[in-house]
Amino acid sequence: MERHTSHPNRKVDHKPKECLGLLECMYANLQLQTQLAQQQMAVLEHLQASVTQLAPGRGSNNSSLPALSPNPLLNHLPQFSK
Repeated sequence: MERHTSHPNRKVDHKPKECLGLLECMYANLQLQTQLAQQQMAVLEHLQASVTQLAPGRGSNNSSLPALSPNPLLNHLPQFSK
């Protein structure tokens, strides 16, 4: 038996205003996630600087904490205006 899937010419009721609202919501969410990621990186960098100051006896090469380098994933995120 042959099953028919949805017909390619079947009319779909698109709702542009709802789609636009969803896109605006997704955009705002992405802005917030980007801002949070940047703030988290700033906190980690501050923490790393504090730990480095607390352990001056250790050379920077001998530290058991890895150096935080800028996250390449954050560099590819779109920069949103605030």
